[in-house]
Amino acid sequence: MIKRRASADRIERLQHAADVSLRVSFDADAINDWTLGLVLLKERLVDVLGVSENAGQNTLELSRGDARARARAVLAEPSSRLAVSDAELEHLAHFFLKYVRDGFGEVDHVDIQVTEGKSDRESYVTFTVSESAPPVSSAEARRRLGLKPESD
Repeated sequence: MIKRRASADRIERLQHAADVSLRVSFDADAINDWTLGLVLLKERLVDVLGVSENAGQNTLELSRGDARARARAVLAEPSSRLAVSDAELEHLAHFFLKYVRDGFGEVDHVDIQVTEGKSDRESYVTFTVSESAPPVSSAEARRRLGLKPESD
């Protein structure tokens, strides 16, 4: 098994009532290594992309899962695992490649919906970036999506 390592500013397991999610936060300095790892994983040049906190003990191992199924995850401290579909990996790589190109994200995060653990609960893994474009208004979002303006 070929592994690639990257670092994140923070990896947090979040508990919301009975639900669990994971947030992986990247600062600008870590984005290039993380993005290279995503592309290597996407191109099947590595089997696992491991990411660990800069100043903590939490880790995440990202791998390719079933090509068409929803992502599966084990969200635990200090070690979590995430297996993503081809489409989800493509989505992640595209978001972070655009960040590398532009120096900021179109938005401040990307969510991957996952089936978590043995219980098959639905959950999320969220990847956040420190630099992003300012948010747009509701009216602008509707315009960009080709939706009718809201009526008062």
